[in-house]
Amino acid sequence: MANFSKPNNKRDRKASESILTHQKNLSEIELPTGTPLAVIVKLKAEEDKTIILRSVFESVIDDENFLISAPMRGTLLYPLAFDDEVKIEFMEKGSGAYYETKAFAGERVAKDKLDFLEMRFGGYFTRFQRRSDFRVDVNIETSFEVQIKNSEEYVAHDCLINNLSAGGVAMLTGERPEIGDMIQLLMPSEIFGLDKKLTAQINWVRRNNDPDIPYPYYIGAMFHFTNSVDKDDLIKYALKQQREQRRRELFYDKGHPRNN
Repeated sequence: MANFSKPNNKRDRKASESILTHQKNLSEIELPTGTPLAVIVKLKAEEDKTIILRSVFESVIDDENFLISAPMRGTLLYPLAFDDEVKIEFMEKGSGAYYETKAFAGERVAKDKLDFLEMRFGGYFTRFQRRSDFRVDVNIETSFEVQIKNSEEYVAHDCLINNLSAGGVAMLTGERPEIGDMIQLLMPSEIFGLDKKLTAQINWVRRNNDPDIPYPYYIGAMFHFTNSVDKDDLIKYALKQQREQRRRELFYDKGHPRNN
């Protein structure tokens, strides 16, 4: 006679609810036309290396297929072959949660003189499960580079990072980038031990209406890492800053004066 152990219904139900909460299909995800996408391709010749392409979501075709703008590497179209496997990352509108999914390249489509690519859905949209959601307020003056359209050259813009996590940044700048643009953000040596550029994608752009701040635009960007070391270092920095901020708050809450 088989001996079945008694299931832990509470634990199993909690695990099931967690999976349902963090996985969505095409009909459940909030993905309007124009949502910036990062299309991540693993290089076949070098399996440990990836490249990040820029695209935007266009429309749902059916339950298994959707349409995106033809992926770009810099200002050039990137030639994905039929059935090439990629990973797509984006920020869901409304919730602000980050999702990723596996997809396969389909046929190219011309529409209104623009190039699009059909993609076959490879499963669920899965919400990022990561420790990178530790956000800290910072005050980091730096710069980012964005590629000039129809050119191989880049232009640099000054910016002020005021919110940071290993997931992305919010920052002020004097120039208005386009939503979906891939940028190279210069991170100072205090984070990595040396100056380093990280790839990020512009997710939103807002007008800054505070006359006391000299930067007219407030923008948010999502990091796309090509290795886990940079991501882990950024997590450690965010956690360290968070601990220091809490320590200062406790110090002042005990009656110590603040220097205004």
